[in-house]
Amino acid sequence: MDKIDEQRAESMITVARASLLIGLASGRGSRPPAPSGRTRRLPLRPRVMVMAITLFALLSAMPSASVAHIIRAEKQFSDIGRSDARYDIGFLVVVGIIPGTPRFEPDKPLAKRDLAAWVAMSKTSGAEDRKPDVDALAGSTLAARGIDTLEGAATFGDIARVFFNNQVIPERGDEIPTKAAAARFLVRHLSARMNGSTLLEAAGLKAGPAGKVSDVQIKATGAGGKVFWVTIGDVVLPMYAHGRIGAGPADLAQWKGRSVGRSLIRTVGGRDMWMYLEAAELF
Repeated sequence: MDKIDEQRAESMITVARASLLIGLASGRGSRPPAPSGRTRRLPLRPRVMVMAITLFALLSAMPSASVAHIIRAEKQFSDIGRSDARYDIGFLVVVGIIPGTPRFEPDKPLAKRDLAAWVAMSKTSGAEDRKPDVDALAGSTLAARGIDTLEGAATFGDIARVFFNNQVIPERGDEIPTKAAAARFLVRHLSARMNGSTLLEAAGLKAGPAGKVSDVQIKATGAGGKVFWVTIGDVVLPMYAHGRIGAGPADLAQWKGRSVGRSLIRTVGGRDMWMYLEAAELF
């Protein structure tokens, strides 16, 4: 969150708190006269409830960077917990290639419909924060002639063609991979350059450093939230409010002294932020 957003959030909270205090102090408002001609006093509890609801609404409207909402990437799907590719699958959700559907079905053969949806996701900015319409995504790739059909299974060769314009040559191009194997293949080639950019760059991301986390600082924001500042080597960055982690504890305060195997950085509002941190114990 930049300084302007912090000041705006502080102002919103100040107004809301003042309104709540006024409601607590007065407990009344303008109401039609009672039958006796005296002013009818509104009971205290309803007025306080209204003010509390107003405060909650204003707090909810604050910029998202003020409150950390960091989740485990491998928990994105309910059915990948035992898959060897669970971290690669979660990684591709962060990159914005795999849509955040309730289930992934890692052992299912990769369908051309799935592949087409992944391609469309990779061209959609900020896709990792959405739960998109997979059928619509697949249809858009078909309409753009990015794939010949949505029927049947896809091969490693199909992945190489639609994502990498055949600049990546798979060892077994005619083989139909599982969705988990397809995810691992894509992760291995995220840095392959086509038409001047990589899939990571197209997603507005860059690979961050690996190594030991030497420090984690928790800094309060002016909006009443908190931001985790994580140091890896000589890189000190805040964690994006909706960032993801892999393998390690959900509480970033417990990451000090741990080793990171891979990380992703995104520029948000002109500031670099950690988008993803994955514990090195996996490697």
